[in-house]
Amino acid sequence: MTNTSKNKLSTAIGFFFLYWGLYFGISTVCAFIEVFRLMNQTGLSAEALLSSGLVTGFSWYFVLLSTLNFVLVIWLSKRKGLTFFSFKPIPLKDLGFTVLMFIGMLATTTCLNMIAINFIPGFENTANEIALDNILANTAYPLFFFYAVILAPVSEEVIIRGFFLKYFFPHNRKLGWILSSLLFGMLHGPTDIISFLIYTSMGAFLGGIYYRTNRIELAILAHFSNNFLSML
Repeated sequence: MTNTSKNKLSTAIGFFFLYWGLYFGISTVCAFIEVFRLMNQTGLSAEALLSSGLVTGFSWYFVLLSTLNFVLVIWLSKRKGLTFFSFKPIPLKDLGFTVLMFIGMLATTTCLNMIAINFIPGFENTANEIALDNILANTAYPLFFFYAVILAPVSEEVIIRGFFLKYFFPHNRKLGWILSSLLFGMLHGPTDIISFLIYTSMGAFLGGIYYRTNRIELAILAHFSNNFLSML
């Protein structure tokens, strides 16, 4: 590994952990703010609120700070020579491959959901989807749409797929593909093996798009399309 490669790797690792450190910090602070707000409104204790499921940590300032966090990391990365996006035309064969992978992802996750519904007692949906439905029920639709359909696909693909395949494992992209898929699955809070397989398989298909086409834009497009369909 050349000195340039080592420098890029160490820089990428630093920005990767900077993003997640700020993200979890933002999430924690926003959750505390919501707890105090609800305590004043309802008179309930913090323990009662946390156990009730009323605290989601989702708000306009959480979305704003999350957006700024992503923009900051991308801006700093670009200043250090780490780029993720390409503005070259996308070949039709890559678009076709993306469509096939997207269909495969939908088919796989649908089958896994059906298996869970039929064989896991009490299973209706993944904990992540239930939490998102709860947030949507208590949040302005445009705000949630921006976060779930635009910000999440862009940031997750760049931070997870982009860093792992392009900078962490540039000489062993298959390993980067596998590890990024596992990380994607874990970050979606699986509570059982089926939930883990659902999100890890999604990560594998999305990672496969980037692995084959080397265009993060196509992985974002597939991720965007999946989240958009779930909002209908």
